[in-house]
Amino acid sequence: MTWADAVQHRSQVQRRLQPAESARLCDEYLEGATASELAAKYQVHRTTALAILSRSGVERRRKGPSVEDLAVAFELHEQGNSTSTIGALHVQETMVNGSLIITQWTMTSQT
Repeated sequence: MTWADAVQHRSQVQRRLQPAESARLCDEYLEGATASELAAKYQVHRTTALAILSRSGVERRRKGPSVEDLAVAFELHEQGNSTSTIGALHVQETMVNGSLIITQWTMTSQT
């Protein structure tokens, strides 16, 4: 294989979405589709899908437990349950620790 063949072999096809496709991607994200799902659907890389969302001003969804899960976790923590027990809610223990600290600070700072 020659150098030219190797370079040609490695090149990627750049997929650029038309404005209407970008708008649909954003709408579908706002309706609940994940960035990975949209990337596969529109045949772009996940970071490209995220860049389109960012350029369009779409706020990314928060990772981690929902607000409702955090409220339950906070109540369980207040009742004396350990973060290991709370982690049984299918939330990573480190996330529980960090979220409880943030939730506790937020709740106490507003009183």
